Amino acid sequence: MHLKPCRPETVKLLLPGPALQTIQVTRFNFTNQLHALLSDPALVGNLDNLDVNRDDPFAKYVPPSGRLSAVNSGAIYNLAYKNRCKQPNDFLVGIIFACDETKLQKGSKAGSWPLMFTVSILNQKMRNLPIAWKSLGYIFDLSMIQSQADAKGQSQDLKAERLHAIFKVVLATFVDAQKDGALDNVSLTFGNHTKRVNLKLVCFFVIGDMQGGDKITCTSASYSNTMKRMCRKCNVKGSDAGNPFIECQRMSMVKIMDLVSRNQHDILKNINQYNVHSAWFDVDYGGCRFGIFSAATPVEPLHALENGLITDCVRILFEEEMTPKQKRELDFLVRRLANLPRQRFASSGAEPLMPRLLWKDGITSLSELTAKYKVGIMFTIVIVSLQDEGKSLFEEVLGSNARLNDMRQVFQMMLAYWVWLKKDSYWVRGDVIAREGARTAIRTMLRDLQKLWPRQSGQGWEKPKNHEQLHVPDDIERNGAVQNYHTGPTEHNHIFHVKRLARATQRRRETLDQQIANRASESYVIDYAYQRMTTGSPLVCPETLPDGESLQSSKGLLYVTLDVDGVCAGRYEALTGNSEVHDRLHGGALQFLANHYGNQPASNSTVMDLDDTTCHSVLQISSEYKRGNDTFRAHRNYRNNGSWYDWVMFRWEKSPGVIRKPECCVEYLDNPRVTQTHDYAPGQIVAFVVCPIDPESDSSHILAVVKACGFPHKKGSIFSTMWQQEFDDPLKVLPSLVLVNVDCIVRHCLMIPTNEDHSSYQEVWHRERWADEFYEC
Repeated sequence: MHLKPCRPETVKLLLPGPALQTIQVTRFNFTNQLHALLSDPALVGNLDNLDVNRDDPFAKYVPPSGRLSAVNSGAIYNLAYKNRCKQPNDFLVGIIFACDETKLQKGSKAGSWPLMFTVSILNQKMRNLPIAWKSLGYIFDLSMIQSQADAKGQSQDLKAERLHAIFKVVLATFVDAQKDGALDNVSLTFGNHTKRVNLKLVCFFVIGDMQGGDKITCTSASYSNTMKRMCRKCNVKGSDAGNPFIECQRMSMVKIMDLVSRNQHDILKNINQYNVHSAWFDVDYGGCRFGIFSAATPVEPLHALENGLITDCVRILFEEEMTPKQKRELDFLVRRLANLPRQRFASSGAEPLMPRLLWKDGITSLSELTAKYKVGIMFTIVIVSLQDEGKSLFEEVLGSNARLNDMRQVFQMMLAYWVWLKKDSYWVRGDVIAREGARTAIRTMLRDLQKLWPRQSGQGWEKPKNHEQLHVPDDIERNGAVQNYHTGPTEHNHIFHVKRLARATQRRRETLDQQIANRASESYVIDYAYQRMTTGSPLVCPETLPDGESLQSSKGLLYVTLDVDGVCAGRYEALTGNSEVHDRLHGGALQFLANHYGNQPASNSTVMDLDDTTCHSVLQISSEYKRGNDTFRAHRNYRNNGSWYDWVMFRWEKSPGVIRKPECCVEYLDNPRVTQTHDYAPGQIVAFVVCPIDPESDSSHILAVVKACGFPHKKGSIFSTMWQQEFDDPLKVLPSLVLVNVDCIVRHCLMIPTNEDHSSYQEVWHRERWADEFYEC
């Protein structure tokens, strides 16, 4: 059962320094942990879970799209393969580390600093799972054995030396496994393919935050704009960190190692580098001369953007521009968005395809919020600024419409960049023009940020997170898509690897690492046994349901009646759900249906004994229509939480004189074969009608009752389109209702009313389209 090989061990370490202090460092054997990963059928038993060569899983990886996407599509894989794979049976395995300290619970001082690793042959979907990561060791908390006074009395070089003595112990088995011949003639099985190979292990990168990366590289973790070198990756000065057009030079690990070996303390101090041999200098990076300085914590959205520039931009608005009274007014406008009928892309954070938009408590407090909610706050500010009342408020706050446009420009640029960083693929590796084009777009964004949205507090925009954005194209070229090293999944996995296990320990700081490691070992044995017992068992697949009426929908019957004078009326009777919910339909839809079907030939006519009326037709009304994985809703009180009426883009018959704006791309996601022969306009679904069923047939036909917009439109902002609601009367009281075949639905869309009478709307584009606007911002 592999119990013994996966048990942790403790190593006594005499720390550098005059105090002669000894600590116990807890670590695992790297080779055994790697074997546990590469022999787990839940991970490598299916080639769909792996980024390997489809023709030969043990040959050099070739990206299917030819673009930078998976980690193995990046330049570091290509360089390492060239330098390390010399024999036919050599197989390159990229090692990805995650090193980030975590607290066991909010407000607690007790914490753990695990060093985790996984392999680059697992695709991003699998690497997001906790089971794809194994522990290599735990960085001892030195605060347990020294007072604050002792720590203050130590030089920065000594602190770094003590830390890297611990890292050296933890990394020792990994460094040994990287040596030539250490893992030759190893049998690997990927899917149904088995082969004996010589494993070549190369460290690709380390996922973590900025301070963690600075500690790993032995760089001063100070971010003052007076620093002679602010960024661990390059030689940029603190005073130049705010210059988007600065040309910096990347740090060479080979040169730094030479300076340390020659004890060039003054030169190292001048570039804010400790005169310490980092334990990570001994790791093999596949022949990359930049080594750990490029591998340590690549720039990623969570820390550099979501908790960095985006948070700073919002703070400028709340703390430097707005008064308490204006913030209360903003919160009122934001809360009002939650009172609108729900639609798919307007959510409180559960919708993965859009940032959060609905806030019942307002948005002007940034405390205790996760990074993704800070993105949602910026998105909400943009949406409110597109409405008439929000526009008036922000013009009062900022002093002019021009400054409001500047703010909206900056915020939408940030959101477009945020989505661009989430792309699955980028340019072809080695395409210098495309890479420098991305850097130019980033420089333009940073220039406009400083020009249009200046930061008065602190150091202004002379911050390392500002300069780090210039390194993003190089990180993509090296490591593939940015999502490969986003810290969100690895930080979330702390729940599985640390916090969950810590609940079964004594919580004593001096034995915490060892006890967590033991619990991790036991957890692996249990999980491994479970997987061996369940592997090969038949999979229970849910039945694939055809498109049509959703099984979860609320249903009712609409009786269309005619009185003696031929006047149409309708009476609704709920079949499922709360009858109080279905006592009437939304926005005059009941009378619209009664008029429409009452003026058509009767279906299943029967005479009713009430007020001399005749039942002309019986219609089945449904609240949901399902197509594939998409559900379209029209419900007066969805789950007793208020109305839900989805807005969708419809495909209409071609009309003369309709001008389509190319920049708005209203046909987005539709079949290209029909886009030139149809027009497009959004509509709000208020009901679904299952047409009268022929008693001799089980077939039915589903139509949507829609409040439609007209065809004229124009671009409203960087990622929105303006539409006008159509009305049946000049007073704009009764919206224009039409019956539309559900086959004409193209996609969901997010529609925000811009005025009080809801005659004008802004359609916010699908999030995926924002990235295309990044180069245009």
